[in-house]
Amino acid sequence: MDGFKIFLLVLLSLLMIIGGWLYLAAMGVETTLLNTDYYRNIFRKTELPSLIYNEMEHILPEILHADMAAAENIEYTGEEGLIDDRMGIILRAFTTAYDSVWLEEQLIIIIDDLLATVKGEKSGVSAFIDFEKGREQFFTEINTELDKLPAETREMLDITDEEIAKLWGESGLPAQIMIGDLIEENIPNEELQRVISIQRLSRFLFFYLSYALFALFLLFFCLLAGVSGGFKWFGSSVLFFSSTFLVGLQILRLLLAEVAIANIPDYIAFSTAIFQTTINYTITRMSLVPLICLAVGLAFLIMGMIANKRTLKLKMAK
Repeated sequence: MDGFKIFLLVLLSLLMIIGGWLYLAAMGVETTLLNTDYYRNIFRKTELPSLIYNEMEHILPEILHADMAAAENIEYTGEEGLIDDRMGIILRAFTTAYDSVWLEEQLIIIIDDLLATVKGEKSGVSAFIDFEKGREQFFTEINTELDKLPAETREMLDITDEEIAKLWGESGLPAQIMIGDLIEENIPNEELQRVISIQRLSRFLFFYLSYALFALFLLFFCLLAGVSGGFKWFGSSVLFFSSTFLVGLQILRLLLAEVAIANIPDYIAFSTAIFQTTINYTITRMSLVPLICLAVGLAFLIMGMIANKRTLKLKMAK
């Protein structure tokens, strides 16, 4: 084999390695950020919706205190027992009607819809946060809480059906919150459509063009080095970009553990264990395709060696 062919083989190998890294990075995004199962498993492993909900439960009393004090024209000082009692009833009813299971369901629905839109499976975002279903339960739970109290206490709290309806209206919660409307309020529609179009085109080219390019690399390797040599060059290139990508993922895991987790702001209440679990699971999912590529590269390398041995046997037989 002359020097020019070797130069071309090395050049093709370098191009394939760079292309392989890009391919594995894209597949990593596809199997994590653009995959609905990824989010479902993250929620299951970390119980993130429950933690978010717990944080909301800490914030809700302050909001209700302020709203009730304002409604009574009182400057809230934390000593208004009547307001505290009324707030407790309303808060328990609200958290029962809209519990952590409801929050997780809403998050999954929104994520599924957003990903379907980005992937081109839907023309637009149609998901919404549904408050209507829990509204009736909210009213029911308040009445249930009131029924547990003595008559004089109920009269003192003065929470009538009309006031319950008024409190709901003053809360500002609509029957539904359209996610598409929220996105349009924060991101210009033209810019959003441009980003979605680019993402859809990129995914289309990625799924169809990348495999065609790998086939061309294999063809060129075989033309320059023969079938056995081409298989070995191709297999070696696949093994190299797969193994180095896996090493890079493990380095990234360590860096994120040492740098990102160590610098979590104090105001974020989630434990470092949640971040560590999320990082580990993300890296694990991103490692699946490189491991498959390692097996493919090894298979081509072995086939190249077998083909080379057969070629040598045929030459010796002649």
